Amino acid sequence: MNETRNFVWYWNMIHYCIYSYFFTIRNWIRIGGPVYYWDKIPPLKRYFNKRGVDIERVVRTVTNNTRLEMVSIYAGVVMGGLVIFLIVGIFNCSQLLFTQSISQPISHWISKNRFQTGLFLLALIVPSFLLNYFVLFKQNKYLKYFKEFEKIDRTTIKRYYFFSFVIIAILSTFFFISQRFTK
Repeated sequence: MNETRNFVWYWNMIHYCIYSYFFTIRNWIRIGGPVYYWDKIPPLKRYFNKRGVDIERVVRTVTNNTRLEMVSIYAGVVMGGLVIFLIVGIFNCSQLLFTQSISQPISHWISKNRFQTGLFLLALIVPSFLLNYFVLFKQNKYLKYFKEFEKIDRTTIKRYYFFSFVIIAILSTFFFISQRFTK
């Protein structure tokens, strides 16, 4: 049970680090982003004022809410991609164990026919979705962990950022190396 909690905690930490990275990038882009200047354009300003909409408040609400903003969605997509990288890497490495007559490149599995392509894509997407749903998104579990991670001191969180970077680099390298050896 404790190992499961540790996995969930670390997976949420990696998600938090990816989220923080995208959040930082978003804040850099936001300084010159067009949405923040909509209320400076006279026709748009009149349109929003006539309807009683404070565009700055709406934009602030959406961009500062971890449940609504796109940064959270981007981080979730990256987490799904990491699982897919792992699955494809394991698939490619398992092909190395079989004889050449059984082993086929991934293009064989994808381009054979639509049904086989659909099954292959489901075999990639379903485990990724299930893992991330139960570990991160079920009952907004990641928000509870985000609050916990925000209380961690700066030097410790930097170690976790480095740990997350290493995990992402290992999974990406495993994926690309497995692609290289199966061709």
